[in-house]
Amino acid sequence: MRKQPDSEKKSVEKKKTKPHLRALRWLTRREYSEFEIRHRLGEEGYSSEEIAQAIAWLVSNNWQSNARFASSLARRRSATYGSRLIKAELQQHQVAAPEIQQAFEDLEVSDEQRALSWLNKRTRHQTFSPENQAKWFRALLARGFSPDDVKKALKQCELLRSDTES
Repeated sequence: MRKQPDSEKKSVEKKKTKPHLRALRWLTRREYSEFEIRHRLGEEGYSSEEIAQAIAWLVSNNWQSNARFASSLARRRSATYGSRLIKAELQQHQVAAPEIQQAFEDLEVSDEQRALSWLNKRTRHQTFSPENQAKWFRALLARGFSPDDVKKALKQCELLRSDTES
């Protein structure tokens, strides 16, 4: 293989894409928070002024929306995680409290119902012993469900199992 002279290397080097086009490419794959876009563009070496202009352009053209990001993330995570964990993740992305609240209002299933669904999927063939209940309780707490919702879900799961066994 022949080596390229330095003059050819410079012409072959990648030209720096405009920041709003770079972010737009990301947004075509999934929703991103404003914070995430700022961070990623900063890592790629764009100036803060370029980043601010890109964000303004994306928001004004409705390509980026923190409310849409919050709803998307809440829907994706709600199948296996509780509200506390999802809210913490949205706060890490610096999403405003009203947008977080709206994302949870849009969810159709409560934490208690999601915890019960998790229990039914993962504990189907296990005995309902106190040891297992404690293990499941800890697992659901670690997934961001509140202790009250976990207790209610465990009680419902136990009732459903006793009905099917009778």
